[in-house]
Amino acid sequence: MERIFPGSAGAVRQRAPGPIHVETESSTRVVEPVAYTCLRFMLVREGRLFVHSRHGTAHARPGMLVIVCAGTLCGAIPERSATVTTAFVNLDYLLDQLTWRLNGLLRDRHEAELIATKAFRHNMWATTPPAQATADMLDLLDRTEAIQDAGGGFYDIEAVFAAFLADLVSLMPYRELPGEPVVSLAGDGVGGRFPPLRPEIVAVGDAIQADLSRRWSLEDMAQVAHISGRHLARVFNESYGLPPV
Repeated sequence: MERIFPGSAGAVRQRAPGPIHVETESSTRVVEPVAYTCLRFMLVREGRLFVHSRHGTAHARPGMLVIVCAGTLCGAIPERSATVTTAFVNLDYLLDQLTWRLNGLLRDRHEAELIATKAFRHNMWATTPPAQATADMLDLLDRTEAIQDAGGGFYDIEAVFAAFLADLVSLMPYRELPGEPVVSLAGDGVGGRFPPLRPEIVAVGDAIQADLSRRWSLEDMAQVAHISGRHLARVFNESYGLPPV
């Protein structure tokens, strides 16, 4: 995504940040509390530091992973000096990953949001992964940062960072996962797991796109599809996995 600001000597093009950013920093000074709109995954490489927020504290040491949720003011006080590698990760990107990681247990992205809210309800928490897991994650973050600094594109970065997320899965504090798998809407017919849309839905979608300013009622849409409103409601519910009407 790019934003263009006209009226200057040549258009000034400002690219919006991508969903993943990794940086490694060493510090000997106090880091004042700051909040971000993304999640932060901080792996301590060297030294020790006291990480603090209104939701908790952590005496972080080498090999410790500190996760700070979006909107959480968090600061740090190094003990002499500390080196930390931090991954800043967009919330929408993470929710998409969680949705597909738990495919078969969750109905949709909304359920993923509910799970994420419960999992990260403490806003900041720390854990110490096994030594090999920590080493693997640091290597993947270093590779991600190197690709990023070399100007690599999203897919180059994401391919490596996805492996970091895979290592991270076992450390995530999932809570209250659904006890039963969801029922797939797709049968064994044409399209397999991605069956084609019903013609009634296609017709309604085309009509709405052609007249976006109109306030469409169920009966209006039913007229376009040449079926009753109740029948149309049943078609939508069956196609999108909603409870029957």
